[in-house]
Amino acid sequence: MKDHLNNTQKKHKKKKFLFKISQELKIEDVLQYKFKKKNNKMLNSIFSDSVESLIGAIFIDGGYNPSFDFISKFWTKYLDIEVSKTLDPKTLLQEKSQQIYKKLPEYKLIKKEGPPHSPTFTVSVKVVNLNKINSKGSSIREAERNAAEIVLKKINEKKNIKN
Repeated sequence: MKDHLNNTQKKHKKKKFLFKISQELKIEDVLQYKFKKKNNKMLNSIFSDSVESLIGAIFIDGGYNPSFDFISKFWTKYLDIEVSKTLDPKTLLQEKSQQIYKKLPEYKLIKKEGPPHSPTFTVSVKVVNLNKINSKGSSIREAERNAAEIVLKKINEKKNIKN
């Protein structure tokens, strides 16, 4: 179930990214379709799929190099942004905590509630010199990530106050 959710989230992110590229390419100006243009979800899906199809067509027609050139031209400016966004908050917190306090954050499961098919987990995280932070999530990992994000914001706020 967890893998299915991760795959669904990855597909959603990919679709959003491909939609962004489709906007840049102005794909909507060359596509012809007959349904109402008010269905944004359908349009986003069509535009995203069209970008994938375009890359496939370039590859079939010209081979690897032309398709690589096309992808490089439109993707490069987003690559650093996407990588930095995907850095796990728990990893960032661990690095900052070791750097600032010379100690790792401590996570603890506080409670699990809700039905077995859809539980909610509450965890706490303790970092030296900060109050214990509680956070919830649909998995322990998600709750820990949420808690780490809150702690990172508090650390940044403290840093900004000192400056």
